[in-house]
Amino acid sequence: MKKGLFCVMVCVMTMFAQQALASFACTGVPRVAMNVGGSVLINIGYGWHSICSPTTTINNVSPDNCRELHKEFMLAQATNKAITFYYDYNNTSGKTCSTLGNWVTPNPFPYFILF
Repeated sequence: MKKGLFCVMVCVMTMFAQQALASFACTGVPRVAMNVGGSVLINIGYGWHSICSPTTTINNVSPDNCRELHKEFMLAQATNKAITFYYDYNNTSGKTCSTLGNWVTPNPFPYFILF
């Protein structure tokens, strides 16, 4: 029992440590699409953002990881569950959720996604 509680505590502390680093975070229920080039596009209310490709590594997201992310995004969309993207832990861009752009690969790219 103590070991299980310890694991839960470590997971919760890790989650909050990642969130504490964020300069800004964007939350919303995802709409998921895929363009003709195969890129996975996500819209959580701030524009369509190209996140990854199931065939090519983009922003250090491998095709295998992209396929897993796509499944998670689709599940969140199907269950109407909000997800949060965390951006720019160095606070260098000055951007916000609404200034990331539309139909772009977000810059800065999210470094953490909470499902």
